[in-house]
Amino acid sequence: MLLYDPSSGIYYLYDSDKKSYSFYCKIDPNSNTSETKNMSEEDKSLQRKKEKLKARKAFWKKKNSQVSEKNCKSETDTEPYLSPENSEICEENYSSLEEGEIFSSDSEDEISAAKDDIKVHSPENSSDTWPPCIRAIVESSEKLKIGSLLLITCTGGIIGRDKKNTMYIPDISVSKAHAEIKYSNELCKYSIEDLGSQNGTFINDVRLSKSKEKSESHILSHGDILALGSCRFLLHIHVGFETCNECEPGQVLAEISAQEKPEVVFKTKKEREKERRQELRNLKKKYGLQGMAYENVKHPNKDAGYEDKAEIRRQTVGSENPYEKTEEATVDQMMSESNKGYQMLKKMGWREGESLGIKESGIVEP
Repeated sequence: MLLYDPSSGIYYLYDSDKKSYSFYCKIDPNSNTSETKNMSEEDKSLQRKKEKLKARKAFWKKKNSQVSEKNCKSETDTEPYLSPENSEICEENYSSLEEGEIFSSDSEDEISAAKDDIKVHSPENSSDTWPPCIRAIVESSEKLKIGSLLLITCTGGIIGRDKKNTMYIPDISVSKAHAEIKYSNELCKYSIEDLGSQNGTFINDVRLSKSKEKSESHILSHGDILALGSCRFLLHIHVGFETCNECEPGQVLAEISAQEKPEVVFKTKKEREKERRQELRNLKKKYGLQGMAYENVKHPNKDAGYEDKAEIRRQTVGSENPYEKTEEATVDQMMSESNKGYQMLKKMGWREGESLGIKESGIVEP
């Protein structure tokens, strides 16, 4: 980015990394003063544009040389740059700027008129230039969670029961230094080698070597099944940042949980009694009642002089039988005066032998 000072005729170059301006070039604004006095305003503006265009050409020349050097040194530079044959197009578009105005080589507004003619070169994705990593999904294990993910990078490492290993598997069937994975820069592939384990290393159900014997290197491929003792892993090798549903732990765990069905356990009478006693012991332990006998305390909060009249009434008089059958009404016999419905109608003004209703239009019998 260039900044022009019209009073001094100096161009300053802005460094975005250091966030400071540095001297770029200088144009003498007082040169040819005798000639400029006799020049018209149009000639003066044309001369200023020529001077700025000359400075911008030098800027683009230096910019393109720096970009070409960066591309030669590193292939992973993602900063787009302009080809030399298109630099003149940009210079013509910048020539219309006024004095003291800042212009940038990365501004989209200033080069929008010539964007169809400019070829922008961008290098390949930097992730493609790096070796892929191995994504190992646990398919079966007694210690590791099924569906969890283990990563092995291009630096390789040792697989075993020792905590210092790159791939730590806390399983007794796995040796402390079970196998070793390496990456070959020449072949651009991963390989595995058994380090003389007791239970062996299996690739797609094929054992690499005999017990306690070191094996030869075996090339690993995408989709191989690696078995170490009682542990089985699904190996996925993707380029860059690519993954799939089979090697994403979230997707795998979701599928496993969807396939699992709740198990219905039927317990015998002895098992239920044993479980009840265990829960009772846990409750006693929780509230500090271990070793204490059962006590039936009645009314612990009542005063000594309190008289429970309801209890006395229940003992002397008793209570009605809630299961006693009520009297059944029939059409062949009139209701007695002890009937609740008969008494209710009497209170409402009804007399025996009369019909119901205001106009007494209802039937009298039955």
